[in-house]
Amino acid sequence: QTGVSDLRSAKIPQKPGHYLQQALPPLLHNVNKELRGKSGKGKLAALQLLHQLVTCLPGGLAEHVKTVLPELLKMVAEEGSASNIKIEALVVVRLLLDSHDAWNFRAHVHDLSKVLLDATKEKYYRVTAEA
Repeated sequence: QTGVSDLRSAKIPQKPGHYLQQALPPLLHNVNKELRGKSGKGKLAALQLLHQLVTCLPGGLAEHVKTVLPELLKMVAEEGSASNIKIEALVVVRLLLDSHDAWNFRAHVHDLSKVLLDATKEKYYRVTAEA
């Protein structure tokens, strides 16, 4: 009986993503490290994790846009990047733009527009279509 009453009196956060939101700073620090790395598999895994985080926490990465977005834009702009990495980076950028307030991107508008416009001139049609 005491276990049940303890559960009832415990403070449960109202938001479902509360614990995930608390884990974001160290998680995104490691994601940024992978995005800067040389491993294609590591970059792709980091992008897929970012994709899931943006989907699970709409608007939840607002205070982290300033660190995540420049890395994503570098990946799209890189000449030697694999097309699947560029496509996934563009998908994550689109999700960020769709799920966050435009105010969060004000410092990156110039870089964002330049990289996206350059991506429309890519040789691979799927990168161009995603941009």
